[in-house]
Amino acid sequence: MNEEYYTHEITKLIDEKRYAEALPLLTKALETHSNSLKLSLKKGWCLYNMYVDNPPKTEQQHTDFLETVTYIKDNYKPGDIESPRKQALFKMIEYLESNSEVCNKIEECYKELEQEDLSSTPIKTKSPNGRIITLPSDKEVWYTGYTKLLYNQGEYKKALTLCEQALHSVTFINQNKDWMVKRQADCLVKLNRVDEGIVILLQLSDTLPHWSVFAKLANAYLLQEDREKANKYFAIAARGVSYVKVTLYKQYAEFLKHSNPEMAFYHLKLKEMLYTHQGWNVPSELLNEIKANGSKNERINDQTLKLKLDNFWRTQIYADQDLLHGTITLLLSHGDSGFIKGDNGQDYYFQYKDIHCAKHSLQVGMPVSFYTKQGQLGLDSVEITLE
Repeated sequence: MNEEYYTHEITKLIDEKRYAEALPLLTKALETHSNSLKLSLKKGWCLYNMYVDNPPKTEQQHTDFLETVTYIKDNYKPGDIESPRKQALFKMIEYLESNSEVCNKIEECYKELEQEDLSSTPIKTKSPNGRIITLPSDKEVWYTGYTKLLYNQGEYKKALTLCEQALHSVTFINQNKDWMVKRQADCLVKLNRVDEGIVILLQLSDTLPHWSVFAKLANAYLLQEDREKANKYFAIAARGVSYVKVTLYKQYAEFLKHSNPEMAFYHLKLKEMLYTHQGWNVPSELLNEIKANGSKNERINDQTLKLKLDNFWRTQIYADQDLLHGTITLLLSHGDSGFIKGDNGQDYYFQYKDIHCAKHSLQVGMPVSFYTKQGQLGLDSVEITLE
């Protein structure tokens, strides 16, 4: 049978996802048409779809996955955009990372991918419900993964170089560019270029006000021995209780243990509370630290603990300001903002989200206390409390 016949029949089977039927026919076709690039590529894609595209679960699937990726990597040339080599290498990285394989194996895959023709254009595709969604380009995935690997391996200089390349050459989707900027700043701090890292993190905190950015700022200021600014950014990062911050709460407790042992104790108790809520075993080291606080080892319920800490965080964030007092003078009709007249005679805009009370209970004439921040047209009032 000629090559065209085999190609037609095999293409039909692959289009119908009947890979198990297509593979033996491909093997037979290649026995008589061994130099056919078209049939060879179809075999690669057939193997990829059978053994690589979906994560392996059984022991046999793991074996088939590894053998197939090796076959594809060895039998197709780097840069061949028609072969599944690039896709197989990306899948291999996912596999190695999910199975906690050693980093040098993962780095080998990234180096192999560096030779591939990686697209810099975000990918448009349909979600299962039919919506058009945008996925990261090959280059974005490569730079994001490789810089993370290098950073975790302590290769900060190389990671920084790749971060800077990515920021100049990749079209990022969503906020992914901000996360690459954060990694750039992390590398600068690790390379003792702390001032440069702080400048980038401060700019980033406006576009990516994520707690991890503020935590990085706190640690950067600690390296500069600026405890006042470190304290402020620890407090900003800590606000909004979450189990993902348990390491941060421990770090903040360590920071406070000499200057404010009571609040250090409360941060340790918060970490214990979050472990308990998640159903995790509380580490004996943490329990010993809590017990070591002797006179501070009071019984405190979760609500009181969170209230104490939130009040503390708020005062640390605005430690460079005096608490202002005033009166609500106007509630705007669209229902989400208004104005406060301070006792100093100045008017301050506010949004309901910045008031610590139920929105429906607000009335003109109510006395309030508040701090301020720079808004679009002047100082806005924030952290507003009814008096």
